[in-house]
Amino acid sequence: MPLENLEEEGLEKNPNLKLAQQKFLLNLDEYRDDQNVRGKLMEAIKKDDMAPWYQIVCNDLDWTVDETLLSTMKSKNEEQLKKLDEAILDAEQNLGEMEVRESYLKKAEYYSRIGDKDNAISVFRQTYDKTVSLGHRLDIVFHNIRIGLFFMDHDIITRNIEKAKTLIEEGGDWDRRNRLKVYQGVYSIAVRDFKAAANLFLDTISTFTSYELMDYITFVRYTVYVSMISLPRNQLRDKIIKGSEILEVLHSNPDVKNYLFSLYNCQYSEFFVNLANVEGLLRRDYLVHPHYRYYVREMRILAYSQLLESYRSLTLQYMSDAFGVTVDYIDEELSRFISAGRLHCKIDRLCIFTIDSTVKKIIYLILYHILFGMFTWAYWQTIFTEIGRVPYKFKIPDHELERLMHADNEDMIRQILESFASSLPTVNRTVTGSVRYCDKCQHVKPDRSHHCSVCGECVLKMDHHCPWVNNCVCFANYKFFILFLGYSLIYCLFISLTSLEYFVLFWRGQLEGNGRFHILFLFFVALMFAVSLVSLFCYHCYLVIQNRSTLEAFRAPIFRSGPDKNGFSLGRYNNFLEVFGSNPKTWFLPVYTSLGDGVDFPVQIQHQPSSYQSMDNTHTRSDQRRDSVTDVDGEATSLCSPTSQAAYASIV
Repeated sequence: MPLENLEEEGLEKNPNLKLAQQKFLLNLDEYRDDQNVRGKLMEAIKKDDMAPWYQIVCNDLDWTVDETLLSTMKSKNEEQLKKLDEAILDAEQNLGEMEVRESYLKKAEYYSRIGDKDNAISVFRQTYDKTVSLGHRLDIVFHNIRIGLFFMDHDIITRNIEKAKTLIEEGGDWDRRNRLKVYQGVYSIAVRDFKAAANLFLDTISTFTSYELMDYITFVRYTVYVSMISLPRNQLRDKIIKGSEILEVLHSNPDVKNYLFSLYNCQYSEFFVNLANVEGLLRRDYLVHPHYRYYVREMRILAYSQLLESYRSLTLQYMSDAFGVTVDYIDEELSRFISAGRLHCKIDRLCIFTIDSTVKKIIYLILYHILFGMFTWAYWQTIFTEIGRVPYKFKIPDHELERLMHADNEDMIRQILESFASSLPTVNRTVTGSVRYCDKCQHVKPDRSHHCSVCGECVLKMDHHCPWVNNCVCFANYKFFILFLGYSLIYCLFISLTSLEYFVLFWRGQLEGNGRFHILFLFFVALMFAVSLVSLFCYHCYLVIQNRSTLEAFRAPIFRSGPDKNGFSLGRYNNFLEVFGSNPKTWFLPVYTSLGDGVDFPVQIQHQPSSYQSMDNTHTRSDQRRDSVTDVDGEATSLCSPTSQAAYASIV
């Protein structure tokens, strides 16, 4: 620690920053009528005959000007300035440049002492021009910075700090280099750059000599405060907790010591008490006052983060006990900081603590978890169900593939495909009337199948490739997809309806607590998702009862007789059974119950294979048994092929 007598050997306290602090205190409501502070300020004004400063004080504090006192001080100022001007004139006429500079310096210092900012800066500029020594020039610049701090003139401070940096680079001595760091640190506090202030103060903690700004105890106090908010815990330990110079001062300053160690030792209830005391001190400090709320808020966030990082989860009650505050206070604090992105955690509290009725709690929780479970189950099945592979019998043999690749014209290609597909259960055709063939997979396409460019293969009864489930919606998982949409819609509607009551209370201003913001967010998000889902769900319900896929809805499937969008329709009830199965108990469970194999589908009678005669009469199916089924709407439909008959026997 610097020796005490160094304070008296330092630069003159001109202007005296304590006067700026006293003037600031008298601006605060609790000090506005404080006669002790007012008496000290007026005593200092009268002592140095600070007529310009007295006028500024009366104007800023709305005091009545004592004209007699002001006139007396002005007379003394004019008398002293006249003497200083005479000394300057005498030095210019009879003495050397050094004496002239000293005369100008005394005049500038006098203007600074009486609080005449403009004249002080002007005369200091003249003095600077007459100064040759680099050290003396730096002293003038430091004096200008102090004037800027006294009047909190940011323009004067920043310009002179930059000038001081330039002069230091030209060869400033060790003492003035350290002095500049302290001046920069003080201004960094004034502009809320606490990290820069901490680094600058820590660099000069063992070489501090800037007593014209503050005493060493105050300097250490500032150093601890700014280091706590800006340094990570390991650096705080190495530079502050274990810093010998700081610890020596902290022994005589228990308030700063308790504040520091209560945070470092995780004694949060004591830390909050000490933080309240620090808040009062910073509020009464003219340098930090504009930023004291920011400082206190950031320190609370730091304390919360330090506690939360040590646990995976904890209760609000535990946190309220740790910090010595109420649960509601912690809830409100955390909610505000979490929503602002300052704390990376969440509060799981809304349902239990917002709903008062125990019966409603039980009902809501049971229904919620049932719907959430069914939604998750259906979503899982939609994502992870295999899309199904095209049977090997649709694969064209190598020798047929060789013929197909070397076919000379479309008729030959059509004959080869018709010949191969004669034994396959296919009724869909291309626009030209030929058998549907996939060049990429090199097999005949089963009815209603399409090649998916994302999955890279042909998909049985392909509806569409859904990016939300990262899978093709097709024959294998179409039921799961419908249930996923349905349970998602019901889930969102349940959330919207159960939160509607509390949303209305929020709208009327009758809902208290931070949970009201969660209610607002939850209601709107659930409602928006429900609106989006209702159209998609209803559209796919329409497709189910029409027995169409999304692709078939946009482009009707083509049969030998031409396009027919209702070619696979068996009547609404039977169409429903084809997707959901014949057992009503499993209709709404995400388990596989769809009828058929995804390859062979029953069609209306006019599209049955036995109704057609191919070019070489190779796939006549006149021996196939045809049965009719009648759905609940009275529509008569026909089924084709023995394979389909067996698959759909339950419908009949």
